[in-house]
Amino acid sequence: MGGACLGIEPHGLGGSEGGRLAGGVLLLFAYSLGLGVPFVATGLAFGRLTAFYVRARRRLWAVHLVGGAVLVAFGILLVTNQLGWLASEMQQVMRHIGLGRLTTS
Repeated sequence: MGGACLGIEPHGLGGSEGGRLAGGVLLLFAYSLGLGVPFVATGLAFGRLTAFYVRARRRLWAVHLVGGAVLVAFGILLVTNQLGWLASEMQQVMRHIGLGRLTTS
């Protein structure tokens, strides 16, 4: 079993009580929907996504350039052991925009 299924199993799939079994089946159903819905949505939107990709292909070089710059900057932070600085800066940004509850400290 995968990690998520192992987290669901103690909630009733192996148990003998009907309520626990129903709860476990419900959790597995939600897990399956979470896996399947993005693939179905992508399949349904494939035509629109390809049309969008054709239009966006002209600007794709900019996406590659920005992505490469972010990767290089992250690599420099990693080599210089400055990821802690980045984490603290991101926590301050999260607090500033009202999402401080998502930070751990």
